[in-house]
Amino acid sequence: AMADMVSVQLEEGGVRVCGLPEKSRGCFGSGKSEAYAAWADIVGAAAEPGEGVIRLVNCPRQSGGRQQQDVLIPAPAVGGDAEQAAWIQDINRRAAASTHPRRLLVFINPASGAGNAEAAWKTARGVLAPLPWLRLDEVVTQRVNDAYDRCKVLDVAAVDGIVIVSGDGLVHEVVNGLFARPDHQEALKIPIAHIPGGSGNGLCKSVCWVSGEEAGIVDAAFLVARGGVRGLHLMQVDMPGLAPKVSFLALSGGVISDIDLESESLRFLGGARFTVYAIYRVIAPRALRCAELSYLPATAADPGPPVPLDTPLKAEDGWVTTSGDLAVFWACNTPWMTLSDCPAPTVDMSSPVWHVTLLRGTDRLPLLKYLLGLESGIQEDHPGVDLIKCRALRIRPEAGAEGHFSLDGEEVPFGAIQMWPLAMGQVMAGEPVPAASRL
Repeated sequence: AMADMVSVQLEEGGVRVCGLPEKSRGCFGSGKSEAYAAWADIVGAAAEPGEGVIRLVNCPRQSGGRQQQDVLIPAPAVGGDAEQAAWIQDINRRAAASTHPRRLLVFINPASGAGNAEAAWKTARGVLAPLPWLRLDEVVTQRVNDAYDRCKVLDVAAVDGIVIVSGDGLVHEVVNGLFARPDHQEALKIPIAHIPGGSGNGLCKSVCWVSGEEAGIVDAAFLVARGGVRGLHLMQVDMPGLAPKVSFLALSGGVISDIDLESESLRFLGGARFTVYAIYRVIAPRALRCAELSYLPATAADPGPPVPLDTPLKAEDGWVTTSGDLAVFWACNTPWMTLSDCPAPTVDMSSPVWHVTLLRGTDRLPLLKYLLGLESGIQEDHPGVDLIKCRALRIRPEAGAEGHFSLDGEEVPFGAIQMWPLAMGQVMAGEPVPAASRL
C-alpha cells in the first residue's frame, strides 16, 4: 500500500519521486517526501537485494563539492520484476551510467597524511559498493612498498582498474610497482584513480579540476563510478647507480622540495604542514645550486629512447643548457601539486610536454610572491618566473651542494637526475571541461 502512494516521474533532466516513505527520506537527506535526482548526478540504479527497494546512487553538487544523497524507491512502485528490471535499465541508460563489469583493486594507506585514509575510503565506498557491476578488492597496506610488491606480481588480466586511497606517495608506489614488471608497457595502461587520503593529493586535485569537479572524496568516487578515462603521461627517471623509476606528478628542487620533504615531521597537520614550513623557508631560503640544467624544448622532435646519464646533450640535437642558483625548480606533469598549489595551470597531463618553473636567486620578496600566487595558479607572465615547456630534461647540482630532490613527493638522491618520455598511462576521469569552467 505504501508503494501505491509513491509516484515516479522520468523528466527530461532527471527523476522526480513523490510520496517517499520515511526510510527513503532519511537516505536522501532532505527529510522531505519528494526527491529529485538529475541524470548528470546519478551514477547508477540497482535493486537492493532482499530489501524490496531500488537505489538511485545520487551525488549532487553542493557547496564545496558533491555529496551522496541516494534515493530509495519501493520496488513495487515501478511494477513487477520484469518492469523493475526494464526500469532500472532505462534509468542507467538515461543517466549514461557505466554498467560494464569492472574489477577494481583498492589500496588504502592508513598511515598516509593525518591518518584519514580509512575514513575517506568508507565515504568513497558508499558511492561504489551499491553498484553491482563493480567488484571491489580492498587491501589495507601494512608497510612501505606493500602496494609496490603487490603490483609487481599482480595478475593484470584480473584487474580493470586500481584505486588508491592515500596521498601521492602511494600512487608513486603503485606506478613504480607496475613499471618494475617485465610487461610494464601493458601494466602501466591499467587505469588508476586517486581518492584523497593524504597531505598533498596532487593527482586527485588535478584530475577533478580538469573534469570540472571539486577535489572531495565523493567527487573523486563519482569519477570512478562514471567509468571515464584519460591519458596520463609518464616519465622515466634515471639516477646514478639506481634502477630507473617512473614519475607521474613532478620533480622539484630548491625551496619547493625543502617544503615538501622537511615538513614530514608535521604530517599530523595534514596539508597545513606545507604552509607552516613555507613560512620558515621564506625566512631562510636555500637555493638549488645548479651546475647544469639541460632540456629538450616542446617544439623539438621526440628524443627517442633514454640515453645514459654521462651522454652529452648537444645543442645541435636541439638541447638547451642553462645554469645558476634556483630558489625554485619545479618540473610538473599535472596542474596541481597539492589541494592548494597550482604551479602549472596550463599543463596537459595527457601530453608528453612537461612544464618547468624556474625562480632564480634567493631574494625573499620574489619567493614570497611566487608562493602566495600558487593557489590561484602561476601564470606564464608571473614576475621573475621562467617557464620552460620541454619533452625531456637533465639536471645536475653543483658538486658538494646540499639540498633535496622530491620525485612525486618522495625523496630521491640529490645528484644528477634525468627525465625522459616513457609511456602513456591512464587515469579515471571525466570529460575535460574548458579552463574557464573549472572549479
